[in-house]
Amino acid sequence: MHDLVGQYAATLGERHAGIDQRDQDLRRLLHYIGTARAADARLDPTVTDPLPNGQGDGFATREQSPAWLDAELPNLMAAAHTAAANGHPAIANSLALVPARLLGRRRLFNDWLTLATLARDTATRAADRASEGQALGNLGLVLLQVGRFGDAIACRGRGA
Repeated sequence: MHDLVGQYAATLGERHAGIDQRDQDLRRLLHYIGTARAADARLDPTVTDPLPNGQGDGFATREQSPAWLDAELPNLMAAAHTAAANGHPAIANSLALVPARLLGRRRLFNDWLTLATLARDTATRAADRASEGQALGNLGLVLLQVGRFGDAIACRGRGA
């Protein structure tokens, strides 16, 4: 049923949105990825200044970024799946990789595994070797966390 609803929504979107609107939507999505990356950078304790040159990222404290990522996780996942389904592998890969640190911290391994697999499959289909390598590394990490050691080794070896 979900696929049918998604296909119907895509058809309506194509019918009712002009090219200019789609370009604006894509720019908003890319800004959204930037915000998600900034939130993720705030989670890294080794990074003292996640955004150099005084750029504002919208997160005054490190505590705000996990709250934003928690709230936006369903949207990030949906956007990653939508980007993959609509032929935007680089966007899908970016959206799939960003929440990995949060998913690991929250021990949401099923969600992490879903996104990492999506990123790998999308990059493989697009023959984007750089993105595929990143996705395989990420997939290897989550497979290690869930105790699938043989799969993790194979994944990491393939991404090297």
